[in-house]
Amino acid sequence: MAVNDTQSEHLDRLRAEIAALQSRLRYVESRVRTNDLIGQATGMLMAVTGCDADEATGVIVRQSIREGRTMASVAADITRRLHAVAEN
Repeated sequence: MAVNDTQSEHLDRLRAEIAALQSRLRYVESRVRTNDLIGQATGMLMAVTGCDADEATGVIVRQSIREGRTMASVAADITRRLHAVAEN
């Protein structure tokens, strides 16, 4: 069965929409991982220091700004360091 021009255009639009949705899904998955990491670091800071969630998040934000890094990068370092301390 031959595909006519209208069907071909429709298929092209569907392919483009699928590609856009796949890209959006990758972005959302990345954001979820980032938020989880920041949440984990926040919780660890709260447990270690006794501060509340806002204070712990503030620590991450301030360090991020001070060092010109993303919050996710700072959170990864915090969790890595605190895991290392807990192992020793």
